[in-house]
Amino acid sequence: MFDQNPLPGFRMISERRFALAGIAAGVCLGLWVCGGGEGVQVFASEGKALSEQREEAARFIPIRAEPSEIRYVGWLRDNSGGFVPGPSDWEFLGYLRVSEGDEAAWCDESQGSPDVPRGYDWGPLLTNAGVVDESPRWCEDGNLAVGVVPGAVVFRSATQ
Repeated sequence: MFDQNPLPGFRMISERRFALAGIAAGVCLGLWVCGGGEGVQVFASEGKALSEQREEAARFIPIRAEPSEIRYVGWLRDNSGGFVPGPSDWEFLGYLRVSEGDEAAWCDESQGSPDVPRGYDWGPLLTNAGVVDESPRWCEDGNLAVGVVPGAVVFRSATQ
């Protein structure tokens, strides 16, 4: 780039080394500015009492009727710390067993649709919930998508 060193007494560095140094500085600055969160927390319903499962699930989905069983997995990245705090990211999915008729509290006949929400493969979750012979009625509300059949509610709550 330069034929001669424009700053006598300073060693010239190649353009490639300068570019790599700039990228490294940018990454470090990005981690410093955006980092500082608590990292990713992973959680699941396994090994917890129903009351503890209900309390944890209520952070991500509304519990509109008393479930007899809750199964879920999820992750949460707390982005509230760091130099520039931001919104947290999460994904929480699973199913609830409820008394037949209570599933309407999540998605009733007037608001439900037979159209499966896009952006997620619901097949394994429906199989795990035992919903194989019925087509769920689907409702979406912001970050929450639910599918209901008599006695069961499958759900996914996510920021993306």
